[in-house]
Amino acid sequence: MIAKRHALISFIKLYADLSKLEAIYAKTKQIDPQIIKSIVSRLRRLNIHGSISWRALLLFTPLEIYINNPINDKKSLVQLVRILRSSLEKVILSKRIQVLIKNETQARSPKFELYHNFEELYPGYIFRPGEIPVLITVPHAVQPLKDIGAVQIATKVAENTHSYLLLPTDSRVIMDYNRMTSRLTPFRRLIEILTLREKKVKLILDIHTSPHLSHYDLEIGILSGTSSRLKLAKLMAKAFDKKNLRVSIEKKGYVGGDIPRYHAFVPWVNIIQVEVGMNDLRQKRIRSIISGLSEFITVSYNSR
Repeated sequence: MIAKRHALISFIKLYADLSKLEAIYAKTKQIDPQIIKSIVSRLRRLNIHGSISWRALLLFTPLEIYINNPINDKKSLVQLVRILRSSLEKVILSKRIQVLIKNETQARSPKFELYHNFEELYPGYIFRPGEIPVLITVPHAVQPLKDIGAVQIATKVAENTHSYLLLPTDSRVIMDYNRMTSRLTPFRRLIEILTLREKKVKLILDIHTSPHLSHYDLEIGILSGTSSRLKLAKLMAKAFDKKNLRVSIEKKGYVGGDIPRYHAFVPWVNIIQVEVGMNDLRQKRIRSIISGLSEFITVSYNSR
């Protein structure tokens, strides 16, 4: 517990240095060498806490950051600083997230329960390119244990708005694409490429359905504000309100899984989990949900 507390303090101090560097660069377009020296020193000192610090940091920082982000100039350095700062926000707030996510904890070591070779899973997805920087995903799209109605909603919304669409071809029984163990699969790597390398996607809607939303039609999850700006969540809620749909923002515990936890970098990449209640899947209601999501995408995209 003491090591974890010291690690958290180190993260907060590192976060302060990164924020200071960003603020100075925004005003002067200059990199303060003293702050860089302090950041490097703090990164090195993370080792004194053992593996706790680095495991926590890597848990929230996509592999793409280290593979395809060479530091060639001030701009690329500042971009790396921003991504690192965003990752630290998730680390610092992870205790709050851990309380909300009852069935999965950040501290648990990743464990593979894969009964098929990666070659059998490859590529593991159906991808349809879009025309706007919005990606719609349905990680649980295949039986058994599929999210009933999610594919219909996602496909129609993508068609209405010309958004990118990503659907798995494997059941969550074989590979759950919304868990930590799937991060190296082609499905998840494609999300990294679209957001961090090619920068074609700025907003992701992760669609799910649940039988446990009795008092609401939908639940909006933004990982306590670390996966999306609250402004976007409120815009989505407003769009649903217009369709006479009962909507909540993280009142039932559907805050988001590993896709928003790993791939979101607010404000550059916002990810919202949309949990649709399965208590009423009549076509009229589904059309209202599709219409609400389509209007939200149009409004949020035009407001950028």
